[in-house]
This record gives sequence, structure tokens and C-alpha cells, in this order.
Amino acid sequence: MSALKQGFGACVLVLVLGAQALGAGEEDAAGNRNWGFAYPGGYDINTVRTLEGSVVRFERPEHGPVTFEVRDNRRTYVVLAGPHWFWRNGPRWVEGDRIRVKGSLVQGRDGSLYIMAAEISAPGPDGQEKRVLLRNHRGEPLWMGRHGMRGGPGRRMMR
Repeated sequence: MSALKQGFGACVLVLVLGAQALGAGEEDAAGNRNWGFAYPGGYDINTVRTLEGSVVRFERPEHGPVTFEVRDNRRTYVVLAGPHWFWRNGPRWVEGDRIRVKGSLVQGRDGSLYIMAAEISAPGPDGQEKRVLLRNHRGEPLWMGRHGMRGGPGRRMMR
């Protein structure tokens, strides 16, 4: 077999094994997840939907995005809600809490439906609706701040 064919075969093998190693939702060596779409930059204002349902699972990790699952009367969605540090003063929901999420709907490589959240709202303990704003009307992340720099939630996160 020629050296060119052997080199080509080795490249194909590396690509196949690499693709399997970076399955959807799995983390790479740096702790980044590979959902099969760009995040946070893959937000598409043409796919914005509003979902109402119950929280199934809520996770605020030390690194990476805050994620949680919401179940409506038909299916479960994974909500991507911005970086963990943006939520340092934000709410925590528990299983069974009713919630409304507005964001860009995308299907992941694993077949799951994901919503890149722009706004999340739920009744607070006092009965008043609490809103978490994550993106502006153009879908730009509020945590990016001006000129693409990292910014904190300040007072704009909760309303």
C-alpha cells in the first residue's frame, strides 16, 4: 500500500474516532460541551419560541452554562441559560416549578431539542412574576457586555 493511502486511512480513522469522542453534549478535555451547534453564538431570531412547562432538572455548574430541562405536555427541552457566573444572584428552580422560556429552538446532534434562552419567567414566592433577561431583542447575550466583553448581570438580570 502506498504511503499516501496509508496516510489517508490514518486521517480518516482519527476523524472517526475524534467524532465519536466528541459526541453531542459530551465534554472535551477543556470542559467544553459539543452539542452539534454553536453556543452561545448560534442564536437565531427566526427560530424563537416560547415554551411553558415544568422544571425537570436544574444545574448551575461551577464552569460552563447553566442548563435545565423543561417538560411541556409533549416533550422535554434542554434550556441553555448563559454562563454560570452570570447567574450568581439569579434564581434557582427545583423539580416541578412552573416556568416560561423564550428563546431560539435548535436540535442537537444527539436529537435533543435545545432552547438558547433569551428570557425566563416564573412566579416568585410572593406571587409576583420574576423575569430573567439573558439576551436583547437581536439575540445578543447580555453577559457579553459592550464590544463583546464579559459583563455581569448587574440589576438588569432580574425584573
